[in-house]
Amino acid sequence: MSDDPATPQGTIDRAPSPVPGADYAALREEAVALAYGMSGDVWTDFNYSDPGVTILEQFCYALTELPYRADLPVADLLADPFADRLALRRHGMMPAWSILPCNPVTADDLRRVVLDRVAGVANIWFSPIKQPASGAVRGLYDVTILALADEDAGGGCRADDALIEQVRECYRGHRALCEDIGTIRVLRLVDTRVQADVQIADGADPSETLARALFTLGLFLAPEPARRSLSDQRAALAATATMFTGPMMTRGFIADDQLADLCDEIRVSDLLQALSASPGVLAIDSAAVTVQGEHHAHGPKDMLRRPKDGIWWLQGTTLDHQFTIRLYRNNVMVQPNAARVRRLLGQYWKEQRRTFALREEYERQYGAPQVTHRDLASYSSIQNQFPRVYGISHVGLPPGASPQRLAQAKQLKGYLMPFDQVLADYFSQIAFLRTLFSVDAGGGATYATQSIETIVPDAIKQALLKPGYDKGLVAISAENDPVDARRNAVLDLLLSLYAEHIANGQGAPGDSAEAEAALIRTKQAMLRRVASLTRHRGRGTDFRRQRSGRGTAGVEALSRLQLGLIEGPGAGTSRSPRQSGRTWSPDNDPSAPPFGRPLPDEMSGSIGELFKPVATFGAGAGGGSAPPGPSPTIGRYVPDALASVLADPSGQHIGTLSGPVSIYIVCVDRNGQWWWLGEHDDEEQAIAAIRQLLRETPAHQPAAPACRRMGDVARRPDVRRDPRGGGAL
Repeated sequence: MSDDPATPQGTIDRAPSPVPGADYAALREEAVALAYGMSGDVWTDFNYSDPGVTILEQFCYALTELPYRADLPVADLLADPFADRLALRRHGMMPAWSILPCNPVTADDLRRVVLDRVAGVANIWFSPIKQPASGAVRGLYDVTILALADEDAGGGCRADDALIEQVRECYRGHRALCEDIGTIRVLRLVDTRVQADVQIADGADPSETLARALFTLGLFLAPEPARRSLSDQRAALAATATMFTGPMMTRGFIADDQLADLCDEIRVSDLLQALSASPGVLAIDSAAVTVQGEHHAHGPKDMLRRPKDGIWWLQGTTLDHQFTIRLYRNNVMVQPNAARVRRLLGQYWKEQRRTFALREEYERQYGAPQVTHRDLASYSSIQNQFPRVYGISHVGLPPGASPQRLAQAKQLKGYLMPFDQVLADYFSQIAFLRTLFSVDAGGGATYATQSIETIVPDAIKQALLKPGYDKGLVAISAENDPVDARRNAVLDLLLSLYAEHIANGQGAPGDSAEAEAALIRTKQAMLRRVASLTRHRGRGTDFRRQRSGRGTAGVEALSRLQLGLIEGPGAGTSRSPRQSGRTWSPDNDPSAPPFGRPLPDEMSGSIGELFKPVATFGAGAGGGSAPPGPSPTIGRYVPDALASVLADPSGQHIGTLSGPVSIYIVCVDRNGQWWWLGEHDDEEQAIAAIRQLLRETPAHQPAAPACRRMGDVARRPDVRRDPRGGGAL
């Protein structure tokens, strides 16, 4: 098919192919010239009737298939035969939303992370302590939190200590090296009322105008960042690399202009200017601001100073439930509909606090490409293309052919078979690209072959191949396959996509087989975690997360891997020597490293709300692709309650809490107890780990007859809701 826009679709372009090797006429011309130069006066008839020319033409025709298959879309060349989409991470590739974001660097980055991960935070500010006291530690932040209001608490905020701990946990999972939190506090909400007489436009709806005015004033006094969807982010920032600057967001993008500083004082005139800019407002006849705890009202020329440890919190009505803002049209008072004002105000705040399911949007917009499955190794012998008079196709010679004619056909078949073998191996190598250009880098071989016993017509019947041909073919390929050198070269190519290079850091000689194998393992470990390792290279240690290597400082984890110390913390493997020879059993040595960790009962509600069953991802027992290697339970002590349900996929769930963006694996036993099983960088890795666990867990292990479903788990109470001002109207 033609790629030229001037050529109608569905037609074959008459122009010669620009792809080397795909132009049959050029190949034939080159082959004839080469044969003429090599044969001299021995072969002089290069007309179409010459059998030698026929053989050349058949091979030239077959060769055009090689560049055609090699030029297929890369996704199709690398596709797994049983998957509809390309498995990017299998080939050391990462989607944009995974590889481009980084650990928070600036104070605004930290604000975005907390706003994205902790649902109860309406706004937050990180203020570097620029001049610490004498002898004090440098690199600390003072953190100020504005919590979402809770109408059940009378407009105040509940569980400040719990919210502070959630923020601390989130910060520890993302903090930079040599940085930490100094003080952290939740602002108290100080009732503030704006008394004003406002003239509205003739066509303005009083209820809408008042609701919008109250929303504008409330947002001005206590700002809350608005989020935008992926489509809005793409419209605002065309370049994908620019879109994903900073930490990865999961509930909506927050623009720079939404991250205003916390004001210690504001002019009343600025507040009134914001009110006058509200839709429907023509003019402000009079205005005054009263703040709880202050005994005098503030006029347009005054300055409001933020209460100590507090923030102005707009109340839209007086104590006797009258609106603080009176509306006039042509100097005649108009009365808005109070119920409608409440409803509209709630809608405005709901829209302001709207979040977006960015993970799903990422998958739709930047997910792995769809693939078309092709049998890339398929090869049909060129002997089937010869005219039937040659007698070498699957039709063979007619009955009654003389022994001499049969011998001639057999001799020609034997002459052509080496060419068949070369072409068949070429096609097999193209199909092998999906394994070669992957984190596995080919495994035990980097060259692929295929037998032509069933490809060449009558090869077995006429005994054209020597006994043991298959084994000999593999041996010849292995003898000429520098496996380690080629695997290292492939892994270097994949690492170069991320500007990464790993040299042999084992201290062994460069030509040592052990050094080559260790270097390959290190590069593979780097490719599997390149996104998290490079994203977190500036991240500090999470000193309260002792359960896994993900609490390790980013630079330590990256340095360990680059030095080949892949058995250390954060490098992706943590097997100790004592684990390598142990056999899993529910009643193994309790002194062995434990597998699984019981979670507190109060977390059941959060898990039920935030975690999804793995069944929704198609992660059935033994299904899908599981990474090679032993089960994580090998050599570990598994409690009886967990052991009885570990092989049952219906009880396993994945999700994330308010802390770092890691994906957690949890499992519920028959008593309703939730167990923490591990954490991973994304859902794909978590699901692969579950599949490996299900595949390697002993089959004799009894499964739970009825694991508690998600809907049976107690739900967490709603936290910090209520559109601002709605409860006071």
